[in-house]
Amino acid sequence: MCHLDATCEGRDSPADEFIDSLSQIVLGNVKLPAEDEKHIVPFLQHIKETFGIPLAPGHDMAVASSRPSPRSFPVCPDFICHFHFLRDIGKDLLAKPYDMIARGSQRRSRSARNWRYRAKQLKETT
Repeated sequence: MCHLDATCEGRDSPADEFIDSLSQIVLGNVKLPAEDEKHIVPFLQHIKETFGIPLAPGHDMAVASSRPSPRSFPVCPDFICHFHFLRDIGKDLLAKPYDMIARGSQRRSRSARNWRYRAKQLKETT
């Protein structure tokens, strides 16, 4: 099982890695000008030429990493990372209730601040 993953900080170019998930050995690492099919496919072709075709390549749910994998490894099943899948589903299912709770607590904390401020003003005037 191998995993294609990318990371970047701020506006930096993404760094893509192809990792053997069992041994945790990085088989390839490259900094790309953009995380798109045009740049990822040559990287995956290099991995295939160097190490052969992986038994089970996996990736996150980003469109950029999901298209090149079947194109580069057409005979392999295409897997989505369980962690990324659950995280994204969680966002889809829970984002709205979470936002409602978070906004409600912000309103309550603002109200409490306002009450404390008013109480302080009253103490100062009396």
